[in-house]
This record gives sequence, C-alpha cells and structure tokens, in this order.
Amino acid sequence: MKIRAFITHKKAEHFADCQDRFSINTDTKSAAVSDGMSQSIFQKIWAEILADTYTKDTCWHPSEDIENKKVREELSVIWRERVDNRLRELQEEGKLTYLAEGMLAQGKSAGATLAGVRFNGQSWNGDVLGDTCVVEVEKGNIVHIHTSQDNNAFDNYPDYYDSNPHKEGKGKPKAICGQLQSDSLLLIVSDPFSDLFCELQKQDKGKVPTLIEQVLALKTHNDYEKLISDWRTNYGMHNDDSTLAIIEYDGSDEFSMEVVDDIRNLESAEEPCPLITRNSPFEKEPASPSIQEMPAIENETTQLKRENAALKEENKALTQKNKELEKKVDELNRKGGLLNRVGKYVGCSRRKKKK
Repeated sequence: MKIRAFITHKKAEHFADCQDRFSINTDTKSAAVSDGMSQSIFQKIWAEILADTYTKDTCWHPSEDIENKKVREELSVIWRERVDNRLRELQEEGKLTYLAEGMLAQGKSAGATLAGVRFNGQSWNGDVLGDTCVVEVEKGNIVHIHTSQDNNAFDNYPDYYDSNPHKEGKGKPKAICGQLQSDSLLLIVSDPFSDLFCELQKQDKGKVPTLIEQVLALKTHNDYEKLISDWRTNYGMHNDDSTLAIIEYDGSDEFSMEVVDDIRNLESAEEPCPLITRNSPFEKEPASPSIQEMPAIENETTQLKRENAALKEENKALTQKNKELEKKVDELNRKGGLLNRVGKYVGCSRRKKKK
C-alpha cells in the first residue's frame, strides 16, 4: 500500500490554528482523519486523540455501542489531562486561562468527527462519523462516499464525538468495508473535500476524473498547498482546514509511507505573524459563538453592561458638576461686571464733586 497524507489550514490562518488531525500507523496498517469542531473548546487535542487511538487500538470499533462508550470514557480522561497540561503551559506563558477554566467547570467540551480504515491484505474495514469521509475511487471515478449522515445535507453541525462522556454527541458511527484493487484507491478526507466531491457527484461528474488525476499527481506539501488554493478558486471548495490521506494498492500489503505531512514540523517552520498574538486559551477563536459559549459570553456581556452603566453615571455626575461650576463662573462674572459698573459710577461722581 502506497500512502500519502497532507494537511493545511484555512486561508489567512496558520498551522497553529488548524483543528484537523490525521494518523497513519504502519504496524496496524491503519489510517484515520479527525476534524475538531470550531464550536467547541480544545478541539484539536480531541481530534488528535481520536485519530491516534483509532490507528493504534485495533480493538476499538466505534460502531459497536457498548465498546464505543467504554473507550470514549477512557479517551475523555486523557483529553482532560492534556487540556489541564495545556492550561498550565499557557499560564506559564503569561496568558489568561480563566475563561477556559470557567467553561470546563460548566462541563463544556470538545467535539470532533472521525473517519478511519484498517487493512488486512487488500481487504479493509472502517468507521465513519460526521462529514469526514472515506471515498472509494475506481478507474478515476468516485464510486462511493462513506459518511454517517446524509451527504445531501452537509452543514456546519455534523455528527461528532463529544469529549464529555456524559454527553451523547451527535449521530451514530457507521461501519464500512471494502477491498482495494490495482485500479482503485481510497481517500480519507475532511469536510472541504467531502462537500466538494458530493456536489460534483450530483451536478458535474465529468469534472471528477480531472480532480482525481490532480490528487494522484501530488508529490510534495507545496503541491498540496497549490492544489487547495486552485480548488478553492476554480471549484468553489470552501475555505476550511483541509486534510487528505491517499491509499493506493502497489502490489504489497505493507504500508509504504511516500509523503506524510507532520503538522508539528509545519507549525514550527511557519514564520509567526507579528500582528497576531494568541492570548486565547483555546488557541483559536471559533468563527461564531456556539451554544456552549453562550453562558460565558452572557456573563461577560452583563459585566460590561454594568461597567458601562457605572461609567454613564459617573459621566452624568461630572456633567452636573461641570454645569454647577459654569453657573458659579457666570455668577462671578455677573458680579464682577456689576462691581465694575459701580466703580465707574463712583469715580464719575467724585470727579463731578471736585468741579
């Protein structure tokens, strides 16, 4: 099996902001992609845990309810430990973490999708949850897009795993399986690819072979960056974190890692932008407020309203005091003018008497 895997971030953002994660394990012959939801907190930690666990622990079958619940409870503990470690790191860097700590105390959590496959020879089985999908390609054409949800209704609220074991998350993981032939390949993709491929399958299938040909031509990370930029411009691929894992059969059952991105290396190599300071405990602010964020936002809004009301009262008092001072000045000016007129009158009278 020939393996290539690539990852990049939204346009105008950085690798430090990227919430996607993928994992390739040559020992277990497994691959997985997970997409952290922007409407949750510490989501990329949760995405990394899900992807890594799927490729490491082959006994975990997400579509099996009892086992899935047990594993998710164990993973939730790991997530919280890593979050606590991250909070300590942020505090050591002098960053404020009270908002994150408050949300965690309220039971706020992370959400992430998952898609993964495991190979036994040319046969594979897998699991999908949400709009991170496994795409089957034969002879340059897409023959199946595996997702746990209706691919006609991809939106901003996909099926997902919740890092809080007391929450259900959304949707049910779906088990999938197949066999990889010499003229076929598997793509494991995050939602920008899923959405684009689904739309083309419905509206313009003739363009699909060209896109698959471009995918197969990828040799380097720079090639991938160019492809993403071109697809966003020419095919309307939406601007989001984008991950792509390509699995081709090359006559061998072993995983051969051709080109595999390392997001930590990409992040380290990236030049920091001097105009951006990441003081957020979440490292990346959600694109829009979520239901989970609303209590903290409402509390902060209430506090700001109180401060604003106090400032208005203070300004009102100062305005009143200023008016009183202006009145006193006017009174003094009036008295000064009266005294001046009296002085002139007295002086005039004295001159007349002398005459």
